[in-house]
This record gives sequence, structure tokens and C-alpha cells, in this order.
Amino acid sequence: ESDLGRTPSVRYGPRLIDIDLLFYDDLVLETERLIIPHPRMRGRAFVLVPLADIASDFMHPGNAMSVLELLGETDREGIRLFTTEID
Repeated sequence: ESDLGRTPSVRYGPRLIDIDLLFYDDLVLETERLIIPHPRMRGRAFVLVPLADIASDFMHPGNAMSVLELLGETDREGIRLFTTEID
């Protein structure tokens, strides 16, 4: 993120770029700087909807639920498909 121009700003505020590590295989890790799986992914439709498109059967190693099951518990209001036309 730093190499791409991100500078520290307001926590949870707008960012030039934000890269979150959701999973790393079946690793469960908690350090001062990193928690895997991502601790706030659950309940976030903007994360789970596209993740379900590419890995719906992937099992969350912390709670043994699939991405699709996590999405099933999540409010998807306001999430819509973004498309573009390419000539």
C-alpha cells in the first residue's frame, strides 16, 4: 500500500488504496499487526458477494462456515452488480 502511494490518514476513512488479506489457506493468525482471517469480513456484503463469486465453497477456518454460508447471514441491501460495456 505504501509503495502505491497510501499515506496514513483517518482510521476507516477514504483511502487511495486499501488491500486486505481475507484468508491465507487455512491459517488462523493473530499478531499486533495482522489478523488472518480478516476479523471484519463477516457481515460485509461488499466483501462476501465478490468472494462468493470466486470461492463460494471456501471454508472459514475460524468458524467452519463456507463463504456462501457467511453471505447467507449477511444483509445485501445496497449491493448491486456493476457492469461496463466494452466495444
